[in-house]
Amino acid sequence: MSTKAERRFAIAQALANTRIEGHRPTTEFLSDCESVVDGRMTYIEAIQASLSRATGSPDANQARPSSVPEGS
Repeated sequence: MSTKAERRFAIAQALANTRIEGHRPTTEFLSDCESVVDGRMTYIEAIQASLSRATGSPDANQARPSSVPEGS
């Protein structure tokens, strides 16, 4: 299990990478990131929330991304 500081650092690094590539995260996505940092949401739950918003399908929350290791 990671600490809040470790989660904040990891997410800051990931956001910096994606911004360098020209991606502009939505406010919903940034809110999910903050929830992960605070421990209110897991990485997998954040991915599922993004997938659900992207597809417009509440069923997307039932899909577990296969490329994300358990406990990430």
